[in-house]
Amino acid sequence: MNKDRYICLFANCLIVQGHSRAMICDIQRNDYHFIPNSLANLFSGMSHLNVNAVYKDIESEYHHVLDDYIKFLIENELAFELENFEEVKNYPKLDLKWDYPAKISNLLIDISENYPFDYFNILKQAEQLCCRHVQIRYYRKAEYSEIQRISQIIADSNFTSVQLILMYEDEMIPVLTDMIKNNIKTTSIVLYNSPEDSVIFDTGGYGVGKILAAKENIIDEKNCGCIHHSYFAVNIESFSESENYNSCLNRKIAIDKNGFIKNCPSMKNHFGHISNTELVTAVEDKKFKKMWHINKDQIHVCKDCEFRHICTDCRAYVEDPEDILSKPLKCGYNPYTGEWSEWSTNPLKQKAIEHYGMQDLVAEKA
Repeated sequence: MNKDRYICLFANCLIVQGHSRAMICDIQRNDYHFIPNSLANLFSGMSHLNVNAVYKDIESEYHHVLDDYIKFLIENELAFELENFEEVKNYPKLDLKWDYPAKISNLLIDISENYPFDYFNILKQAEQLCCRHVQIRYYRKAEYSEIQRISQIIADSNFTSVQLILMYEDEMIPVLTDMIKNNIKTTSIVLYNSPEDSVIFDTGGYGVGKILAAKENIIDEKNCGCIHHSYFAVNIESFSESENYNSCLNRKIAIDKNGFIKNCPSMKNHFGHISNTELVTAVEDKKFKKMWHINKDQIHVCKDCEFRHICTDCRAYVEDPEDILSKPLKCGYNPYTGEWSEWSTNPLKQKAIEHYGMQDLVAEKA
């Protein structure tokens, strides 16, 4: 046995401990691996492990377990071996501080029959905040002329991307296909209430430039806020943001279907109406920014979850409507058992479902 032997995690491989198990997030390869808490505990919050010291601390009958752990880490390219501590010093941890060079990164607009929006004015205000990404959700039939108008405004602006969520209509598909071909900033179009789930068009542009069809019928903003493993994001930007800020609301501004400015269209509190309040005025409100700072380490149950830094969040629909730090209502994962279940049928969530008036939505899922 060598005098010194160290196992060092690659800087992009980060351990997140939960109540029943831990995971290593590979934020370079966009992947994660489950590990037992016993292995996570050996690292004690550090990125390296003194193997020989651990051998001395544990009974010889468990040495083979440590060997299996090390083999797993090496074979999955999560860690590498070093011969002395001086070498370990040459591999510092990643700096996971998060910042964004603008007041707002994302704008969300909900469209219904309730309020006629001045798209040009709203998008210009968002552009002045250096916002880069826009999502527009229609709860009514979208006219081709307004879609074309939005596309043109985005094309001539400093926005990076726009995603449209529209009601499925056969006759609109050729028009939308031309739009997404001719405007690279239109990253995706989702058509809900479709006859089937399908990919209608794909430019092959690394996950963007797609038209997707979904059978789900999006009635209103209550369809939002679902927590599911298919929505996990394993990358340095989302991981570091989650450690410091709310993974859904940070640097986001929204306008609900009635024209009220909010953190999210699903939330109750608003910060003025778009007809008489500038977006920048709402952003500068301390109460508006307060929601940005609720991260997963503060939220009940989530703080014990191994998925917390790759998962999104929802502060609009929570299990206890009287507690802003309550677990997201639409999460079916239990970090104390490590099991997923259907959130809508959980008897402990029924009171909150009634509070938010989600009975019809839940009935559709049944």
